Amino acid sequence: EVKKLFTKDIAPERIRVTGAVSPYPKDLSTDFLDAVDFKWLEKLKSTVEVFADRTIIRFPFNSVQKITDPVIDDYLNKLAKKIIATKEKVSLTGHTDNIGTSEINIQLALRRAKMIRDLLIEKGVNRNQINTYSKGENEPIAENERESGRQKNRRVVVRLITKNN
Repeated sequence: EVKKLFTKDIAPERIRVTGAVSPYPKDLSTDFLDAVDFKWLEKLKSTVEVFADRTIIRFPFNSVQKITDPVIDDYLNKLAKKIIATKEKVSLTGHTDNIGTSEINIQLALRRAKMIRDLLIEKGVNRNQINTYSKGENEPIAENERESGRQKNRRVVVRLITKNN
């Protein structure tokens, strides 16, 4: 309910809500909320990073939905056209930060990779040209002690697989 107060002005994927059990006894029929704590999260500078050997697509915390950003949509459109034209294969590897259990993070990361796969399939790419993998929290590219590092670790890595690879 607290999140709903802000979604008119802030994109839902930029809002993270967490809860904790209060150590104080209360009447649950009338007392639902003890306190609310707000922290502004730093907005990602880039939702897509293109390197010579890979591309990184960023994801919001605990989500399998990509960030709503025309840059991502444009990249995926171009990628789909290239894969269709060249018949190359693509590898999609999902990653998470270190929040949550290892088992849940492996599943979440795989779901992220499969979400990108499904978008490429919708754009006409043959399913047989796409491989999906999960590394969960096992291969961070930034430290997980601060939110800025965790944001960088929530990603899908896209690699084109050419005949020379």
